[in-house]
Amino acid sequence: IIPIDEKAIEIKGRKLAGWCYFLNTDYEQAMDEYTGAYLLCRDDEILKRIGQCHLNLGDLNKGIELLEEIPEPDYETILSLGQAYTQKGKHTRAIEVYKKAIKKNVEPAEFFIKIAQIASREGLEKEMSRALEKSLLYGNSKYKIFQIKGDFYLGKGDKKKALKMYTKALHYNSRAVKALAGLGLIYHQQGNIKSAEEQFLKALNIEPNNDALYNNLGALYFITKEYEKAEQLFKKSIKKNPNQTEAFYNLGLIYEKKGRIEHALAMYHKALK
Repeated sequence: IIPIDEKAIEIKGRKLAGWCYFLNTDYEQAMDEYTGAYLLCRDDEILKRIGQCHLNLGDLNKGIELLEEIPEPDYETILSLGQAYTQKGKHTRAIEVYKKAIKKNVEPAEFFIKIAQIASREGLEKEMSRALEKSLLYGNSKYKIFQIKGDFYLGKGDKKKALKMYTKALHYNSRAVKALAGLGLIYHQQGNIKSAEEQFLKALNIEPNNDALYNNLGALYFITKEYEKAEQLFKKSIKKNPNQTEAFYNLGLIYEKKGRIEHALAMYHKALK
């Protein structure tokens, strides 16, 4: 007779339940199950999921703290850490996390692109160029390169060069979401609201879970004083990503316009937090 290992069965059951909740974006229930499993077995895989639950619930600090405890982080852990540091504005630390992964040959193609994306947003042209050059050696697609260059020029205020880069990206991949979003931002800045809306809607059709796109589209409707549409989009952006600071701020503007001052202050507080 094979003896029943009740502890092992409970751990397995909690991990399975936690994963089901996690997939269904019920992160509080997932965290409860994973925490119960971790009390029985201090496993790095379980700790990773608990950390990711905290991140998805908007607690970046706790999520980062737990993920940093993992001695040998895997791809998912590195990706989650890098994204969390980026959301907190700690770009140097995010780059360090990605570079450490590259040294260990963990998905260098993807993490060189991540470094280039951060560098482009921060206006670090040399860092961006080095990362893009390295990424090509690992077979990254040209459209990704042009997207990132477009972001760099847009950040510098050079709309003409940015437009050229985004157009090249779309030449290589008509479904390049960041290029579509970039064009939307350019049209937005130029006051061409209809064209901007078209680009954001195209991008959302490709990536319906992209929180930034909902925020950008909401900002368009805010400008055209379609406040109900804007409000729903900002709420959807926050639902997709509880750390979407701009959406909290924009939702605050909506509430202020409607005279709901207490609600507006609550949103501004969340944006600052």
